[in-house]
Amino acid sequence: MSGSFLLPDKGFKMSRLKMITILFVFFCSTFLLSAHEQSLSLKKGDIGLSYIFYPRFSYKADAVLSVDSNTGEPVNLKHSYINEGFSAMSGQGDFISIEYGFFDIFSAGLRIPLAGFLANGISSNFWDFQSSLYARYNMLTSEDFKCHIVSELWCNPLFTNVPVDSFRSRNFILFNTVSANWKTGENIEKEMEMHFFTDLNLISTILHPACRNRDLWLAGWNFSDEQKKNVNLEVSGGNRLALSSGLDFTWKKLTTSIEINIPIFSHSITGIHLDLIDPALDIVDFLLNNIQLKWMYRF
Repeated sequence: MSGSFLLPDKGFKMSRLKMITILFVFFCSTFLLSAHEQSLSLKKGDIGLSYIFYPRFSYKADAVLSVDSNTGEPVNLKHSYINEGFSAMSGQGDFISIEYGFFDIFSAGLRIPLAGFLANGISSNFWDFQSSLYARYNMLTSEDFKCHIVSELWCNPLFTNVPVDSFRSRNFILFNTVSANWKTGENIEKEMEMHFFTDLNLISTILHPACRNRDLWLAGWNFSDEQKKNVNLEVSGGNRLALSSGLDFTWKKLTTSIEINIPIFSHSITGIHLDLIDPALDIVDFLLNNIQLKWMYRF
């Protein structure tokens, strides 16, 4: 196997053209941040550095209004607020991730904004600093199969000079990921490895206390002052379940990941929605939101 890149079970030698094609797809496709952390974990004392470009961002707000059958007056209003993406980046453009290996089985990292944060602050005095803290635990690290879990809490924002003017102004997002990784190829001489991975993601949107104000949630409704006073308001974040699959390509200390995310369902106080079954599905929009790229360099 020395000197060639093999798929171990089939004994198929990957040509130079195919290797170049894979690298081209990894580096030249304009995709989004991956929730997946690389198959090859950091060792104790390693530092991982990632640059992330994330241009798209969206939330979904659902509402269910109940009225009195006799008077027709609103009596109960339920609002849910759910992150629709597979990461929490807020569309400032680019972010940087720094991860440190405390032990061979455990590492932790921080994601912070970069040029987009500075550009928005300098140009419009819009200082909105989002960041997250995440931790990774490597449960199984055999030669051909690896399994890890990652928990990440995103703060949107951690600090800002922008006042709370809507329920969209503040939130937290908790990501919990279980990842299974299979080695599909390697070249020991050139220090190359390829892994296929499948992740199960639980994504929870948590409302900031400052955004639970009644006026923020009732502002979009054409209620009279009396109706606003009498209606019972329930607000909450929600949870999403998603499946992700893709490939990790590692060359020496550089790892690139490409994946496709498949939404399964979401749940909130307004009910359960099957995200996988959407009659209005736009395939181009689906790919732009769900195909993702990430790279990491370890020191």
